[in-house]
Amino acid sequence: MRTIPAASVVSLFIVSVLAQAAQPTQSSSSHPLVSANPTSECQLTGAPAMPLDVVIFTHDKGDAKNARFTGMTTGLTVVDLPETMPRRAHVVSGTGRGGFAIDGWVNAETLPLYATTNLPVVAGHVWISGSQRVEFEGRQHNQVRVQRTTTSPFSQSFSASTTCNNLSLVPVTTPPQDIPKFARGYSLDHNELAISNDPKGDSTFKLVRSTITSSVFLYGMEKKDDWVHLRYFGVVGIDAWAKLSDVRLLPKGERVDEYIPTNQADSGRLRVVESGRVVTVTERVQVRLRPSPDAPVIGEIEPATETLVLDVAAGWASVLPKGLNVAPPGDRQFWVEARKVGIVSKNSRESAP
Repeated sequence: MRTIPAASVVSLFIVSVLAQAAQPTQSSSSHPLVSANPTSECQLTGAPAMPLDVVIFTHDKGDAKNARFTGMTTGLTVVDLPETMPRRAHVVSGTGRGGFAIDGWVNAETLPLYATTNLPVVAGHVWISGSQRVEFEGRQHNQVRVQRTTTSPFSQSFSASTTCNNLSLVPVTTPPQDIPKFARGYSLDHNELAISNDPKGDSTFKLVRSTITSSVFLYGMEKKDDWVHLRYFGVVGIDAWAKLSDVRLLPKGERVDEYIPTNQADSGRLRVVESGRVVTVTERVQVRLRPSPDAPVIGEIEPATETLVLDVAAGWASVLPKGLNVAPPGDRQFWVEARKVGIVSKNSRESAP
């Protein structure tokens, strides 16, 4: 976990900011930054833990940045997935209440996607199992193409097309697989195995055994001539036919060992050591990257958000979400009108709440 003092978030150029900051305007946002988009063909909502330092870009092209993720859990809406290059997805952070809603674009491959059901690779015969993490490959209208790359016991990529309804931004639990009770065990010892939809049929898919495991355990359901009906349950599922000569029949009750890789370690989180004032925002407050009404609005603070006020400059406040669901890009800062977060200027007769 990376720890930074809140004070370090404040720019070293604060003196020039004090001199240049323009007085805030009276405008504010009265509606949520994002809502259900009836024209979107693929919208996802959840609260994933986005990897540390994944950038929220200002546009679908270019290098301008609005914010970055911190490795913490954050509300996130994927407004739409891309159909063309560059492959950036339109996203908005936050849930509508209690966070910073930052509007922008992320590289689509950084989105955590999970299958909520079995995703067909070869319809009815090869699939990516439900609950598995998948990677975005592309989209055409309402069809999303995803991929799962395995290292053991198979060393290959499995691709499937599905709708957004079958994808989630957070891990899901699916019903357990129906493991056969009276099937015989078979072992794949060769480097490859051609499988078919029917006995004596043409090969429809090729399985590639990983070099880090010596064999793959398969369930044999039935035999027909010199073919056997096989099933496999794991990150991917198999229900297909193969030649008996390509697999080895195991003695009853015997099973081969397979190497199953462990999950990768957490990518890290950013944590702030609080050294500012915490206020709870009661209305939507526009967020900018410069303390000026001319600066573009990149998002908003949602109602009921605990907000850390780091500094005040000429009517503007430098802020962070206490929950740190997002952070400014690089050495930039999030700026809001100070009065919107309950900070009253010193020459005002009113006192801050």
